[in-house]
Amino acid sequence: MTAQRHGTARGNRPGSPAGPKDPKGERAFCISLVRGAGVGHDLRVTDDKEAYVVRYGWTFKSALLVLFSGAATALMVHLGLSSLTRVACAVFFGACAVVLCAVSFSRRTALRVDGEGVTLGGHALFRYGSTLLFVPWSDIEALVRWEQVIRPGGMKVPGDFMLRVKQPYLGIKRRPELPPMPSAATPMGFANSAAVMATARHVPGHYAHTSRAVSGWRLDADKLTAALARFAPGVELKDLRGGALSDW
Repeated sequence: MTAQRHGTARGNRPGSPAGPKDPKGERAFCISLVRGAGVGHDLRVTDDKEAYVVRYGWTFKSALLVLFSGAATALMVHLGLSSLTRVACAVFFGACAVVLCAVSFSRRTALRVDGEGVTLGGHALFRYGSTLLFVPWSDIEALVRWEQVIRPGGMKVPGDFMLRVKQPYLGIKRRPELPPMPSAATPMGFANSAAVMATARHVPGHYAHTSRAVSGWRLDADKLTAALARFAPGVELKDLRGGALSDW
């Protein structure tokens, strides 16, 4: 497995001069990063005990979805798997429950903020190592909280309210002079950008390459802000949920 690593010098906070590169240190970092991704422990071996680390685990939303999926599966079985539709529903909801449980029990790192920079965890179950993203402080302008608002088919619920599904994200705003992320030039990168622009039109497509959904883990804004104050006082946390990112 490989991990996405984008940036210049490691450990350089905004405004600090870039130091000479240490090839051995870089190699050791990459090895420890991949090993950590494989076993689900800390992404790096470090003595920094003040790092803000969040792991995948149980949340109210995931527990509720598991209960709903389990109940739907049990209902299909109780009614009898006499039709293809019931079988398909039982398999679908059963698979959803299993996947959600596996994500919650994985305990893999979803977010790490330390003296080196910010690490956004990969997909908890599939291609975790290859979807890891590390960005050093020297490349970061701000961290951004934004949300994807999906209106499935313009559906309305009783009371004439428009049905909306909101998915929160944590993203990294990189410095404008930096080249695009390597993933932006891949077919999957194009697809992710198109999906963001189609379902969250107020969000520039490039945020798809430096953001991760806050799903299956909890983000503590106060602890994140405190970590930024410790490691990178020049980097702020922007809360733009419900707002437009295009002009910022």
